[in-house]
Amino acid sequence: GDGVNRGGPAHRRDWGLREVDSVGPNKPPFARTTLCKGTLPDAFQDQDAEWLGKRHWVIKRWPDKANRRTIDSEVHEVIKLHPNPQLVGIVDVSAADGVLMEYWSEGDLQKQLATARRKYMPVEHIRRILGHVLGGLQHLHRLKVVHCD
Repeated sequence: GDGVNRGGPAHRRDWGLREVDSVGPNKPPFARTTLCKGTLPDAFQDQDAEWLGKRHWVIKRWPDKANRRTIDSEVHEVIKLHPNPQLVGIVDVSAADGVLMEYWSEGDLQKQLATARRKYMPVEHIRRILGHVLGGLQHLHRLKVVHCD
């Protein structure tokens, strides 16, 4: 098919976006993460965020365990309410449907580190990455959120 959700279980809501590709391991116990393309519905256009004009998004679907889904949705809602430039922007959170977040074309930290293993990475670049990671982690800890990766 074309990747567009045309019904099915309620937890497959797609925010009107078209699925393009899978991202990450996508197998238990991990959430299913999908790269999507499209324009956000008008309901989200009133949010004050520069990334809302983007056309690529990530949808993270929760594992089927209800308690994990509840915890993940609560944590992402806290992060959505307290944005930080070192953290991915979160557009919408639903315990039933997952989380809709911005897509970083540069990739996540894991992708950047994998690329760095194949070539020389200047110390200043490493310092900048660590600064971003520690800044984001400090922000999460102030919100009483512990990141387990």
